[in-house]
Amino acid sequence: MSLFGKKICPICGGKAGIVSYRLAGGEKICASCEKMLRGTYDLVRVGAAFRDTLSDLELYRAKRIIDEMKAVQREDTLRFGDLYTGVISVTDAFTVPASGLEEGGAEIVSLGGKPAAFGVCEFGSFLQLDWARVLSRKNGNEYEAAILKLIPCTGAYPFEAELIAGIHKTECAANTNAWLVLELENGAISCGDRIVKGAPPFEKS
Repeated sequence: MSLFGKKICPICGGKAGIVSYRLAGGEKICASCEKMLRGTYDLVRVGAAFRDTLSDLELYRAKRIIDEMKAVQREDTLRFGDLYTGVISVTDAFTVPASGLEEGGAEIVSLGGKPAAFGVCEFGSFLQLDWARVLSRKNGNEYEAAILKLIPCTGAYPFEAELIAGIHKTECAANTNAWLVLELENGAISCGDRIVKGAPPFEKS
């Protein structure tokens, strides 16, 4: 669909722009919607080439995924907006592999075995080395931790490749996805948790 020759994103109605991303039916979506889908739909290696799994996603499913993400974002803004300056909703929790990181150097190797999370920044922004708090959905506990690594997800490479390459930015803003490696005990973070920062103030332990 277009308006005065401009491509319109079929999900949000925004401008798709010159660089756009195609879904399974050939529909072009904008960069903002594309960022919200990355992390789940990325490039994967097929033999010697790469294939973008975003092109396997049908428009109705893409709309539903983004609608659900925005609903969570609205709830988080109402719930946490007066308390914190940034919130990341965790959609996946895992452990950094303990081996295979040697190409990244000693700093990257030292992250092996650390807990990590993937999530979408609902509002605010986060920087690598920020001091944050994990609000556990599972047991209601709160854990304070430093963000040891923050890797915005572009969909170009999987987590391990991005971690080893070390060429990523170290900030994520609202409506973008990111991986975070945290200075926490394993098992202290899980899917559905919130990573928050800002007021009320808290100090490093």
